[in-house]
Amino acid sequence: MHRESTVEYTFRLRQDVAADWTSINPVLLAGEPGVELDTGKMKVGDGVTSWVTLPYYLTQPHIQALIDGAVIEGVPGDSAYEVAVDNGFVGTESQWLASLEGTDGTNGTNGTNGAAGAAGISAYQVAVNNGFVGNEAAWLASLEGADGTNGTNGANGTDGADGADGADGESVTVTLVDFGDWPPASDSNPLHLYFRLPE
Repeated sequence: MHRESTVEYTFRLRQDVAADWTSINPVLLAGEPGVELDTGKMKVGDGVTSWVTLPYYLTQPHIQALIDGAVIEGVPGDSAYEVAVDNGFVGTESQWLASLEGTDGTNGTNGTNGAAGAAGISAYQVAVNNGFVGNEAAWLASLEGADGTNGTNGANGTDGADGADGADGESVTVTLVDFGDWPPASDSNPLHLYFRLPE
């Protein structure tokens, strides 16, 4: 009767720290892997090349790390102004910048008028919508506030200048008449006054 058996093996790769690998500098057998414990990098021998010369076996994370850490510096190119000078422009950089501004374009045509908006409601209707009760005349009357209090009297003004002198009046003539001669003769002069003397 055939019996199947399972045998477990543990493989341990050849390993050391990077400094020891470099100092010992061994030649790995063809297909023999060697691992740097402190860097995580690995090399696979070819049976001929020593450790220092043998290239690392790169994993995808190592490749990405090399890409991320690569710095490629290009040669600085000419500025736009320098390119313009090389192509025949004559003048300073400020003049070149000014030359980039074109002339003003023509004005565009006016747009069409928009449609008329809906008619708004009157102020009275707004008041009604906000709770006012009454007709429009009552609402207008409600807009007039109560009379304010009277203000204080102003200070008296300064005295005016004296008026001009009036014209001279007419003189009055007074005549005393004896009691026995009364009444006097008729006289039309209103400024001639007669007084009767007592007996």
